Amino acid sequence: MRYVIVSDVRGKAGEMNNALRKEVRERFEAKSSTLPAHITIKAPFDYHDSMEDLKIAISNFVKCEKAVPYQIEGYHHFDRSVIYM
Repeated sequence: MRYVIVSDVRGKAGEMNNALRKEVRERFEAKSSTLPAHITIKAPFDYHDSMEDLKIAISNFVKCEKAVPYQIEGYHHFDRSVIYM
């Protein structure tokens, strides 16, 4: 099965993302991403072992790490189809 691991971005940053996504969709008649505002932790990958092992690994990581404030500055792109902050 194919998975991607993301961290949801909520609050003002998530609201700003949704407003920007809507504006780009309307102004440029562009398809909109189906993913909510997020930070990609692990890009899409194939995983065929036990889903329980993956859940445990993520749970253990979350127990050991603390949330910290962050600031997003600027934009860039990769491939010709993805613009990111």
